[in-house]
Amino acid sequence: MAKIISLILLLIFCACSTSVVDTNRKKEEQEGADKEDAFIHTLSMTQIIDATSSCTVGDLSDIQKKNRSLTNAKDKALTSLELGLCYRYLNDYSKSLFYFDLGLGFSDRKNAKLRSAILFNIGEIYFKAKSYFYARDFFQKSLDEYPQNEHAKWGMILLNIENGFYAQANTYLGPLLKNYPTSRVLLSVKGIVLFLTNDFGQLEGNYLNQFNESEKEFSFLQACLNSNRSAAFEEISKMKKLPFILERLKPVVLEKLADEDKNGKI
Repeated sequence: MAKIISLILLLIFCACSTSVVDTNRKKEEQEGADKEDAFIHTLSMTQIIDATSSCTVGDLSDIQKKNRSLTNAKDKALTSLELGLCYRYLNDYSKSLFYFDLGLGFSDRKNAKLRSAILFNIGEIYFKAKSYFYARDFFQKSLDEYPQNEHAKWGMILLNIENGFYAQANTYLGPLLKNYPTSRVLLSVKGIVLFLTNDFGQLEGNYLNQFNESEKEFSFLQACLNSNRSAAFEEISKMKKLPFILERLKPVVLEKLADEDKNGKI
């Protein structure tokens, strides 16, 4: 039973990670840095996500019957979570939310890590649906239950950046960088946040040099420093097959460059 609970916990933390970590890209399009990044490795767990591919309609029928027959709250919570994960895998988010909520209701309030994981997954579904108010609420509830939940912190970082709350993104980014100081993904995000907050000195002095000149992260961040905003916009627009986080935040960067070019200011 302990092994089953551990596996389900891993599934819960990782099953919705297509929103925070792009694990669906073709392998040949993945940059080596993505696959080797220690921080992203803790979030991706692709082999565990793929385990939900066994969630066929027949399997769901069997699990649903089992769920209805159970009377023990702990067992009912686990099977509810299993159903929620399967429906998430099948992109039926309304049913996924229903079963996550059911699992939350049956979960032991003393199991903070488990409850945090469920709340994170609920927040991820809302994030994917661009319901940012509810996504933020559930990410925060997840952290309230278990402050060490790095998935929820990462969700908060992306949510805040994509909604223009850069200072708030920094509050979650700092602790993660302390835990993963060599993470190329986190260093890239920090560089982008410095660009978005006009801290060009720290970007150029402390973060650009974290990458080799031949690497795409270096080219991307260096373009952000180009005082000719029109040229910077054009250069970044043409960049292809970027590491996933640069691709994810590229629209935010381009929007700022376009705005500055239009208003003639940096």
